[in-house]
Amino acid sequence: MILHRRQKMPSPPLFGGRGLGEGGAFAMLVVCAGLVAFPWSGLAAAQGAEPPGAGQTTDEPPVLITADEMDYDRELGTATARGHVEVTYQDRVLLADTVSYNSRQDVVTASGNVSLVNPDGSVMFAEYTELTGDLKKGIAKNIRLLMADRSRVAALEARRDGSGRNEMTRAVYSPCQPCRDDPERPPVWQIKAETVTQDETAHQVEYHDAWIEMFGQPVAYTPYLSHPDPSVKRRSGFLPPTWGGTKNLGATLRLPYFWELGPSSDFTFTPVLTASEGPVLSGEYRQRFDKGETKTGASITRDSRREVRGHIQSRNKYEFNDVWRSDVQIDRTTDDTYMRRYGFGNKPWLTTRGTMEGFFGRRSYFGTSAYTFQGLRRGANSSLTPIVMPVMDYNYMGDPGRHGGYWTLDANALVLEHERAADSRRVSVIGGWSLPYTAPAGDIYKLSATLRGDAYHIGDLYLNNRPKFTGMTGRVNPEVALDWRYPFARDVGESHQVLEPIVTAAASPPGGNTYKIPNSDSRDFEFDDTNLFSRNRFTGLDRIETGPRINYGVHFSDYSPHNGHTSVLVGQTIRSHVDHKAFGGETGLENKLSDYVGRVDIAPYGNLNLLYRFRLAREDLSPQRNEITLGAGPKPLRVSANYVQVRKPKTEGAEFGDREELALQVSSHLTQYWRLGVGYRYNLASNGGPVNTNVGLTYEDECFLFLSDVGHDFTADRDIHGGTTFMFRVIFKSLGQVQTGL
Repeated sequence: MILHRRQKMPSPPLFGGRGLGEGGAFAMLVVCAGLVAFPWSGLAAAQGAEPPGAGQTTDEPPVLITADEMDYDRELGTATARGHVEVTYQDRVLLADTVSYNSRQDVVTASGNVSLVNPDGSVMFAEYTELTGDLKKGIAKNIRLLMADRSRVAALEARRDGSGRNEMTRAVYSPCQPCRDDPERPPVWQIKAETVTQDETAHQVEYHDAWIEMFGQPVAYTPYLSHPDPSVKRRSGFLPPTWGGTKNLGATLRLPYFWELGPSSDFTFTPVLTASEGPVLSGEYRQRFDKGETKTGASITRDSRREVRGHIQSRNKYEFNDVWRSDVQIDRTTDDTYMRRYGFGNKPWLTTRGTMEGFFGRRSYFGTSAYTFQGLRRGANSSLTPIVMPVMDYNYMGDPGRHGGYWTLDANALVLEHERAADSRRVSVIGGWSLPYTAPAGDIYKLSATLRGDAYHIGDLYLNNRPKFTGMTGRVNPEVALDWRYPFARDVGESHQVLEPIVTAAASPPGGNTYKIPNSDSRDFEFDDTNLFSRNRFTGLDRIETGPRINYGVHFSDYSPHNGHTSVLVGQTIRSHVDHKAFGGETGLENKLSDYVGRVDIAPYGNLNLLYRFRLAREDLSPQRNEITLGAGPKPLRVSANYVQVRKPKTEGAEFGDREELALQVSSHLTQYWRLGVGYRYNLASNGGPVNTNVGLTYEDECFLFLSDVGHDFTADRDIHGGTTFMFRVIFKSLGQVQTGL
């Protein structure tokens, strides 16, 4: 027998217990039962007693028992350990003043500063426990539990009967930490219940007479509540409702019901009741397979005009093997404003697509897809929206050779149909060879040569001042390019500075952008710092950049462990000829000398950061594109601003005009727990005006989160009207949330 002395483990204050959460109360019940999870017969065996089942072999790990004294009463069949008792079994440690085991009645009792340390880090405290060795019956008094996440549970008494039911009396739970200055002060919130019962057979937890207290005052009460215990991952039942309202729908109420269909599938049905419009039926179906998953949500309603409206959103993924996988996405709605009006999303367009992909080794890829789109912007014309069926891509990169050179091959095939625009069928192949090289002096080179061929079949292409064109066309474009950069680095005090001149030169025959090739996938062109050194700045394949040209610039960066970082990039493009078919006016590339583009990124201290992206006219440095993002100030008061100014490019298919917008945000950490935020967005264009404004107030501590936001939207679209909105959300840690909005 080993004797030792130890200090008593301090007990947490009795202030918390979990009444309505799924983990707290149940965890306490389980830990109480765990008091007798040891093979208590080892206590009797330590004194030479013959426990039940003696002589039988067992694979149970050994039990280590230490105490000031131990004795065994053969007449009563009782083994008792007294004084600083410590029982260790596997990863559990039981501490008590006295522990006794009655082998005849098969009853274990522990009293006096009883504590149990569990493998998950939770610690249970009690004054007295008595349980049978088979774990079927037992009682514990004055329970206190410090859980692994620092949550606290307390109960006056816990009982376990022979039918697998565990019951706590006057249970309390709170995840909030006690106030350091006044530990007796009530926590931010806690839940209390007269009785909490867990049925191990039905895996159900029931609460009777439960209520929530905030700052010591009751705020919500329910006479009865039940939910599955934590061993149940999913079970059918109602979910918390959401209520609120909007100017477009009036008061609304959502009543979600969760339906468990099987071990890998479920369905959530959510009817929405509105005061100004008809009811909305919505739902979401989810299922997972061994190699895939599907999720589909849909809704339908008949509004006050007797029009049937609705939407569907579906995601379906499946992996056939290590090489092939598929991805199908379906997004459709009955009209352009339905989803925004009824709160199902705020996208400018919807995409429906199907994709099949194959990955062949580490250097080869094949994919084929089909697309259709639905525009949701005001004035969107569905007759001009393309249907892509299909588009196929193949990409290959060879292994580096002896000197580092490697081959590449990119192929694309496309069939594009329009209702009222030119149809296009395209095959594009680009083969190339690249050789990277680092010189002994440290300058870096990359030589590349490509040959590109595009073949088109165009149908019903209407041209200005020309007859309609239908037929075959194409182009061939060989290109040679050389990239060079030479980074110079030095240390100045604690700062590390890098100055890097960069030049890329490319040469190819001019032309190639014939009027017979419609521009379907290269409309979103923008010349800026991100594509300054690109050899082809178009995002698609219908337009190409040709002719001799040089892109040059310089990149400077400074890094310091105490003074933050600074980065500056500026550059320009020089062209041998003007290509108006590729680059129209106001793009920055309409002349032989381009505009200047670049960025300045400054973050000298943690309380200041500035990002300035620009395009300046080559003649007078007047701004053609400006984007400024500024953040200044510490947490108690921080100001953020974002300014964007873009001139409309005079290119084929440009979708946006001149844009100029300012967004301001002021945030303040009023105290340790309270935050205030104010935002304002204004359209500075000639026909602009205020866009929206909002004020948000947040309270957040370790166990409670409250968010509120009041905003006003100045925009409108058909049957969507702007106006004032109000939202608040209350989140109780480990319990759930309550949300509403107006």
